[in-house]
Amino acid sequence: MWGNEVLIECVYNPEERLPYVLAFKDCRDIRWTVHDEEEVGELEAEFFGIYLGESAHRKPAVLTTDIFRDFNFVWQF
Repeated sequence: MWGNEVLIECVYNPEERLPYVLAFKDCRDIRWTVHDEEEVGELEAEFFGIYLGESAHRKPAVLTTDIFRDFNFVWQF
């Protein structure tokens, strides 16, 4: 199905720029709440927390950043 994969490009260490990608496959729902409207256009956000959820779409993954709060993905492991 088109559009059911979400890739988030990340940097582990801002000083050394060690890149990695979080891949969420078979996404069925994406929701987020903007925490800081002035920062929405920024290319990078700082991670505060991540919860990967539960398999079979039972509980969503939740990402929290300085710009977006409660960035939820319902996805398949």
